[in-house]
Amino acid sequence: MLKKFEKFAEIYPKNKWVRLSLHDKDYLKDELFAIVHNAYSPIGGHVRIINPDSVITDKNLVYWTATDIDYDPDADIVIFCKKTKFGNKVSGWGHDGEKNSKQKLIQKLSELLKKPGYFVEISGKAAEQLDKLNVPFINNNDQVQMLFPNSEIIWYGKNPEKMFDYFAGFYRRTLENGEETDVEIVLGNPNF
Repeated sequence: MLKKFEKFAEIYPKNKWVRLSLHDKDYLKDELFAIVHNAYSPIGGHVRIINPDSVITDKNLVYWTATDIDYDPDADIVIFCKKTKFGNKVSGWGHDGEKNSKQKLIQKLSELLKKPGYFVEISGKAAEQLDKLNVPFINNNDQVQMLFPNSEIIWYGKNPEKMFDYFAGFYRRTLENGEETDVEIVLGNPNF
C-alpha cells in the first residue's frame, strides 16, 4: 500500500514550483484549500474552490502548480488554471498570507502570463501589481469577445475609474445569467 503523504514538503523540495498531479491534489486537498480560502476570504471565498473536495472534483481546473517557501512543511502558494481553446486561463490562486508569499505569487503569475497560452481576466490590486512587471494585455474588443463568446462585452478601453492610464483594454461583461462583472482586463498571451 502506498504511503499517504500528509504535507507538501513530504512530496516536493522547498523553493521549487511543481505541477501537481490529481493524486497529489487528493493528498493535499485540505492544505491547498486552506491557502485558496486564505487568499479569497476577504471577498467571501473563491467561487469554485468552496471546500477541500472541490480541489479534486472540479475537473475543469486542470493545471495546478504550487511551492513551499518557508520553514513549515505546508504549501505556501498555489496557482490553478482552466484549459480553454485559447490556452490556460488562470482561475485563481492561494497563499498563506505572508508578504513573501504574496510577492512570489505575483512573480510566478508574471512569468506564466508572459508565456504563450496563459492568460487571466483580472481587476484591482492584482492587475496593478502585474502591470508593474510589464505583463502583456489585450486591448482589442474583438479578441476579448472571442475569449468570452457567451458574454455581452461593454467595452471601455481606458479604465472608467481613472486607474491604469497606460492600459487600454478594460471592459465589463454581462454573463449568461445576467450578472455583470467588475471592470476587468485580460492580461497574458491567449493563443488566438
